[in-house]
Amino acid sequence: MSNNQNNENMEIGMPISYDHEEFKQIIEIAASFTNKGQHDNPPQFAIITGGVGSGKTTVRKDKYGSGYVNLDFVDVLKAVKMAIGTDNQRLMDTAAITFRIIMNDSFAEKKNVVIEIIGDNYELIEKLLDAVKKLEYDIHIDFVDCEPIEAYKRHVKAVMEDPDYVSAFYAQDVTLSYLFQCLELGEYPVRAEEEARTSDVNG
Repeated sequence: MSNNQNNENMEIGMPISYDHEEFKQIIEIAASFTNKGQHDNPPQFAIITGGVGSGKTTVRKDKYGSGYVNLDFVDVLKAVKMAIGTDNQRLMDTAAITFRIIMNDSFAEKKNVVIEIIGDNYELIEKLLDAVKKLEYDIHIDFVDCEPIEAYKRHVKAVMEDPDYVSAFYAQDVTLSYLFQCLELGEYPVRAEEEARTSDVNG
């Protein structure tokens, strides 16, 4: 199938089909994330914020590795890759479905949740926090900081050594867009840079 045909299928909303065993595998991957979260009273919602390379992921995994559902799309994508293979044509679709299941189940069951973002748009974060408060979550925000030169070195090292590395600059938009869907907050706004790139591509 050509790229044009793929794009046409996406535009008209072609369904993604899974057999029983494939969907069972998706549920098992999702459960490997949700089972790590516990239900406190009240449930906890933690946000790790900070610049690229500041150490957010290290803090998230060290401080919130147990007792919390880690809503991180990159982690979910890695788990799906291990299960179905890097070359699977439905890799991204399967990761997206798995991530939605994890997110929906976590909030439905009032599990403790942690996310990792840069947090550079106050209006969007405020909108998210208001929605989470309505679900009766307690909110904790950890800001991670380090010297810019050290952060840059960490970022370059990750790019060079980790083939699965995705900068928080891009990863946060994926996480927040799915949160906006899950919490029914309306359409997540596209970054100005993305809009400009799309305009350039479309002529």
